[in-house]
Formats: sequence, structure tokens, C-alpha cells
Amino acid sequence: MDLFCFASNNLHNIQLGLEAGTWAVCPSDESNFARGRATKARDLRPGSRGVFYCSEPGVKAFLLPFEVTEEVDTERVLTNTIWSGSWVLPFKFRPLGRLDRRVKYRDAARRWPRLNVQSVTAFVSHQISEDEWGQICFELKA
Repeated sequence: MDLFCFASNNLHNIQLGLEAGTWAVCPSDESNFARGRATKARDLRPGSRGVFYCSEPGVKAFLLPFEVTEEVDTERVLTNTIWSGSWVLPFKFRPLGRLDRRVKYRDAARRWPRLNVQSVTAFVSHQISEDEWGQICFELKA
């Protein structure tokens, strides 16, 4: 199965996204990269599964598995609505865990070997088994 990972540089942004049931990414100044990312975003469909990674110092962990509930909106830009500034490619999600359940980066590399923890890139999926997804959800659910 495909697992999508989305990174945030702080836990607060993930909390805001959780409260809104929405996630989005920073826009890119590079037009070719932005077009490519928008194309990849179409792979994220309702029913797709994901997990967040927080790179904030002191956290550096995977958390909050989720299921996508609506397709990515490739035209909409969120400006000062959920987060400060502009965010693109928003999508709706349903959380499958809580923010206080986390697996540290170094532990995730050992526990979930098929999830390439070194390449967490928006809208790029990782191939994992249903059993691995079950393990991720088990470890990150309350």
C-alpha cells in the first residue's frame, strides 16, 4: 500500500491542521517543482493513508496517522486561514491517533524498515505492507 508522509517544522502547525481537519504545503518559488508536486498530489485520494513527521528540535518524531477524506484541491490557496501565510494543495483528513503518541525518528527507522524515514517528501508515497500500516497505527493510536 501507499503511505504518504507530511513533514512540519513544528508541532503547533500539526495541531492547527488537526483542529481544522486540513493539511496543506508551502508554495514553491520554482515553477517546475510546483507543477510536479501538483501532479503528484493527484495520487493522494480519499482513502489514502498518511502520517505526519515533526522535525521540531526535541520532537523529531512520526505522529498522527490519518486517512484522506477529500481530494487535494490543486487550485485553492489558503492564506492566513489555518496557518500564517500562504499554503497550497490543501486536503481534508480524518485523524487515526492523537498528537501525544509519537515514534522518534531513530526508532521509526528500526521499527518500520520499509518506510524510508530519510526521504519524507510531500505527496511522495512509500510502499509498505498492510501489516506495517497496522503496526504504525497501533503504535501511534491512544
